[in-house]
Amino acid sequence: MVVFPPGTTFPWGAYPDGMIGTPGKDERTTRLNDPQGVHRLGRAQAAQRPWKKTEIYNIQESKNFNFTYVPGVGNLPMPLGSMVDFSNTAPFMKATSRDNLYGFVQDEWAFQPDWTLTLGLRHDRYSDFGGTTNPAPRWYGPPSTT
Repeated sequence: MVVFPPGTTFPWGAYPDGMIGTPGKDERTTRLNDPQGVHRLGRAQAAQRPWKKTEIYNIQESKNFNFTYVPGVGNLPMPLGSMVDFSNTAPFMKATSRDNLYGFVQDEWAFQPDWTLTLGLRHDRYSDFGGTTNPAPRWYGPPSTT
């Protein structure tokens, strides 16, 4: 990834080949959904409670700069002159794993054939930082109004 193009110069250094970083990772996601799919609770109401596990691994990063703290200024990207592999010393992220159990309920109202309002509520429980509950309002109007 070219952060700044070739020939970029800052007061603290130059990047003749450009400021370049090549971050990378592998990600594996496993999902488990209810085989019955969405449970209808009557009319247009629905609820579901799936599970998802995400694993991030094999973190790699090479770049031709490194951030250095300059007192009174902050962290500045200092040129290194060539590409350096930071995968084992200072990768941009750590390998991690997260479980996410979530559920939602929703209801739908059709005011006209092409005018529908869906209101829902979703709760997510993450293994790494806890839970969050969010509303999910959705309005589907006729194409002439959107």
